[in-house]
Amino acid sequence: MTGQSGSAVRSGVPSQAAETARIRALKAAQRTAAEQRVARYTVRKSREGVRIEPRTWRSIGAVLSWIAVAALVGVVLGEIDRLIASVPADGRSHSLNVAISPLAITHVDSWAAWASAPLHDRLGYWITLSAVVDLVLAFALVQLFLRLLHLAGEELRLVPAYAIASYAVFELIENSLQAIAGIAIASGLPTLADAISWPLAFASTGKVLSLVVLIVAFLRIKAYRDAIFGGLRRILQAVWVHRLATLAILVIAVLACIPAADLLDQLPDVQRQWADGFTGFRHAVFAVGALIGTAAGTFALGRRRTRLLVETRVMRLIRMPADDGWDAAWPWVIAPAVLVAVGVGVSLASLTIGLPFPVHLPTAIPLLIVLGAIPVFAGIGWRKAVDTDPEPADPHRARFSWMVGDALAVFVLVAGGIGIVRSYVVPALLADQTPAGASLWPSIVAAVAVVAGGAVAVLAPRFLLPRLGPATFRSLGLDPDSRLHQEPPRLDLDPDDRYVTPVSRVEVPSIIVGVVVLAVFMLFPVPVGAFLGAVAVALASISAWVSILGSFTLLVQPRALVLPFGWLKLKAPPVLTLAILIPFALNLVVSAYFGDETVHAVQVSASRGESADDPNALSSYLDEVQADVACNVAVKGHDPVRPVFLIAAEGGGIRAAYWTASALAALEDCGARSGYVASGISGGSVGLAIASSVDTAIAAELPRHPSEAESRAAEAKASAEIIASARAASGPDVVSSALVGLAVGDLYAGATGIRVPSVTPDPDGDDLGLRWRDRAAIVEALWERDAPALATSFSSTIDRRTGMLMMNSADVVTKCRLLVDQVPVTDRGPKAACDSAGGLPSMLGFRELPLDEEARDADPPVDLSECLTTLDWSTAAMLSARFAVITPTGGMPANAPCNTPEDAQFVDGGYVEPTSLAALADTAPELMALLAKQNEQRAEGEGWLVPVLLYLRNTQGYDLAKDVARAESEALVPITGSAARTNLTAEDSWLQRIVLSLPSACPSEPADAVGCRAALARFFGTDDSGLPGILDDGMVEIAPASTPAVVPPLGWALSQLSQSRFDSAIATAAGCTAMGESVRRDASVDAAEPPVETADDGEAPPDATAGYPGLAKLGEVMGFDPCAAIANRSRAAAGAGG
Repeated sequence: MTGQSGSAVRSGVPSQAAETARIRALKAAQRTAAEQRVARYTVRKSREGVRIEPRTWRSIGAVLSWIAVAALVGVVLGEIDRLIASVPADGRSHSLNVAISPLAITHVDSWAAWASAPLHDRLGYWITLSAVVDLVLAFALVQLFLRLLHLAGEELRLVPAYAIASYAVFELIENSLQAIAGIAIASGLPTLADAISWPLAFASTGKVLSLVVLIVAFLRIKAYRDAIFGGLRRILQAVWVHRLATLAILVIAVLACIPAADLLDQLPDVQRQWADGFTGFRHAVFAVGALIGTAAGTFALGRRRTRLLVETRVMRLIRMPADDGWDAAWPWVIAPAVLVAVGVGVSLASLTIGLPFPVHLPTAIPLLIVLGAIPVFAGIGWRKAVDTDPEPADPHRARFSWMVGDALAVFVLVAGGIGIVRSYVVPALLADQTPAGASLWPSIVAAVAVVAGGAVAVLAPRFLLPRLGPATFRSLGLDPDSRLHQEPPRLDLDPDDRYVTPVSRVEVPSIIVGVVVLAVFMLFPVPVGAFLGAVAVALASISAWVSILGSFTLLVQPRALVLPFGWLKLKAPPVLTLAILIPFALNLVVSAYFGDETVHAVQVSASRGESADDPNALSSYLDEVQADVACNVAVKGHDPVRPVFLIAAEGGGIRAAYWTASALAALEDCGARSGYVASGISGGSVGLAIASSVDTAIAAELPRHPSEAESRAAEAKASAEIIASARAASGPDVVSSALVGLAVGDLYAGATGIRVPSVTPDPDGDDLGLRWRDRAAIVEALWERDAPALATSFSSTIDRRTGMLMMNSADVVTKCRLLVDQVPVTDRGPKAACDSAGGLPSMLGFRELPLDEEARDADPPVDLSECLTTLDWSTAAMLSARFAVITPTGGMPANAPCNTPEDAQFVDGGYVEPTSLAALADTAPELMALLAKQNEQRAEGEGWLVPVLLYLRNTQGYDLAKDVARAESEALVPITGSAARTNLTAEDSWLQRIVLSLPSACPSEPADAVGCRAALARFFGTDDSGLPGILDDGMVEIAPASTPAVVPPLGWALSQLSQSRFDSAIATAAGCTAMGESVRRDASVDAAEPPVETADDGEAPPDATAGYPGLAKLGEVMGFDPCAAIANRSRAAAGAGG
């Protein structure tokens, strides 16, 4: 037996005693595990989560719905008011919002003026509609006031209740009177409208006083004050928890919803491009998908943030300590590891294919040191990073975090809906003005968009919040109370169920998806932008960054604070500070001493244009112009004159480019052969560049001595191609691709110093391949694709349509205006500062930029003319159009031969002066001296060269009278007295300076001066005869007349609705219909004013009301019919559309 037992032991079979001991130990372990499970279950059962009753969600949804109604109606009222203010009444613009504001008593004259206006029927309709819509706003506000009223006991409600009732009564009276006044205005009854104006003003004043009383009552009564400010404090605390999502939503709301002009009109106009065809429809689909995706991402991020707050502030769980140094450090290794990986990968790829080294080490190394120090400290001091004290209990904060987080997700949809309504409400209101035979598709899209967008904005809070709020989505890890219903996630590390839930399957995939999206956007900005559209790429870019930063925050916040932050006594890891403020601060310091000259360097082309070395280039050009005697204008009793144009193209993004191109394309025959000098700013420079480069390219195709028929055919072809190029360059791709560059590529390069190359598929251009492009280079590449003439080299060849170009930029380094000119206006010899005596006032020519030390000492001297010839037309124009944020500043030194300037940083010339008139005014002495010298050499039969100012203004309002000047209250004089200083640099002052300089074009010799000055004075109507001149004051202003229409935005894309607005406006300025049919009677060139007719869109030709002659008058004087060019353009557009 013993032998058998020993044999069993030796053979590995356990003895009976050992087996018994094993079984007992196993049962004990099971009892212990069971007891622990019971204990943990008991702990979980004793915990309290956050309970929000369904009725609370319904109440929140109702409140937010009324807020959405108020916001939506406010936007609609703002757009209606912009329409009303765009209609001149008694020569002035009147705002309805002002007429029913606290200042209503001072604007009672507006009502009679509206009733007397030519478009009083439309005004009356909009004013009546505004009254009806305003009732909805009043009802929504009353609903919100009543909810505030119930925050205190009945005994405290008396004064607020009376104030709310008074407000409602005054609103009802005001809107009733407004509707009656609207009917009177529509009927053309100024007397009745004026009679209603005073009671209406008193009702508006009573409404405002009621609101004042209500606000004072809420602030004075303690119960209301405590309830309101207590709630606001809780809401602001919750907003701080969700600050990343809040910031993103604010950006979306500001760009999409605020009814303001210029830059804030860009996104709405991009959304109006959704009605422009299949591409627009595709962009709309992706935009809606991106909006829903952004809302879903905001919802998930908010729930995950709220779960952490519930576990720490309600369940009193503590952050999980690290197991060892690596466990403490590894999350903080991600950022520096990605930075190094991207830097190394991009460097190897760039050097392999022959690109320059793509990393700016002075930016990348400090950032890497800061980010890399965190995991080092975390790993070294991990034992000290244990946090055993739970945070103070604050269930209300967790509760508000849940409610606000879910509400923010819904507000993404609300903001999107309101933005769509804002984009299409004006086209919907103007649908009845669609010309006969025009497509009704844009009007149908507008109506559907307004209804759908409004429904989403109003109904989303009421229907989504009551359903999303109570939903747990437990399987997706989005239940803030999930720890009440699940086992501890780490039994081995948390047997007592004390630690918050660590990272789960949501955060890491979110980071990966965000990184992939940004990588694709950086590598393929143009294909992505063109395919998805501007709205979708903007939302996707914002969502990707929010996903990465928000998920990383959730990755590290459940963990105990690591050493660097523990030493600083922080409560949580400062992820946003590290991601935003640290790179920004480092960039400020590095830029001051070791700025990255490559990231935004001016693009230098491999090809070269014609150099501008000839100092007599302008004189030679004027010889040709003066010899063109066919364009002489007879002046009764005097020698003939030969008008030459000083063109000023106002800035304003692609809006300015399209208007400038449209105006120049309308010039024919002598009008297209009379340019002298053209000054442009921002988009005005782009329009001038398109016109000049297209004209020059087509002229180069002509034989050396073309026939008249060949010249006219080339002229017509150039006009059509100028418009076609401007139209193509205003497409949606530019904005969408630039947005990708702004939000992804340029942002990453500026923050990290790593320039990730991108691909621009452009089979027709010279910008192919994989290389670094900032968003300015991307825009230039797209301009060259859409307007091929811009891909040619900038040259000194002066185009007869535009004359010599001076594109106005500004240099941030020297603080000077900068002229990117084809030919130097003046030769100052040695390089001088822009404020030196004897030079151009506060202005430098491009060739006068300060050079570095080596270039200054070079023999022969370095001439920056060589640099200019290596710029494409697109790049030269962009130097004047770099409006900060939308496009970056342009830097030099750049690639050779533009590597010799010491330091230059080009920004949009509009920062100095937006009209481009200042450059003409400041160069006028030199320009007039050249004309005077030319006139001294006038041959027999040639006319006197007479300068005519041609101002291409793309903003409406030129035809409005100035506000009536009144004496100011003595108390206001210290504030308002400075207006005189502003007027000295205003548009009218620049116009006056230029016009006063025009007589200096006559020779100084008395024998020649008498005849020239007499002819010039008769031509301008400034002689003593008392008769009107042929072209009064020597100035022509071509601008869109003030009329209700879609307002083209300040940006880099124009919808077809905006293009149509300018097409109609240029036709009206020419005195013809949009199809080029003349509606003007013949008039002598000696006529003071052309007869007033009405174009097909209801606008009066501008000559009838403007202070200066317009395009129609210019055509009469120069002997061409601008309507012919407009008709040719319309036929070409119709053929292209067919």
